[in-house]
Amino acid sequence: MDMNADTCPEERHRNCWEVKNCPYSWNGSDPVSRAHCPASIPGKLDGLNNGTYGGRACWAVRGTLCGGEVQGDIVEKLSSCLECDFLMQVYEEEGKNIILIPTGF
Repeated sequence: MDMNADTCPEERHRNCWEVKNCPYSWNGSDPVSRAHCPASIPGKLDGLNNGTYGGRACWAVRGTLCGGEVQGDIVEKLSSCLECDFLMQVYEEEGKNIILIPTGF
């Protein structure tokens, strides 16, 4: 599945920054800075749950900027993430194939 930005949203799964209209997502051309949410920056979670970068595993990304506040690691934020509509959306779309806690990253 092509995960490029040119792909029509109906043909792929959307990432957290797209669903939540996040103002902190990296646009792909500016230099990466602390102002960008780490879920939207290239890394080891690219492709996980059919997402781009950490966009469909944001609950596992340390330091996300959910709600405009720096979040902790998965242990610190998982209870609030389990109440998140986006996580529920990913769960519904991925079903039994969802990866909640990635290994080796």
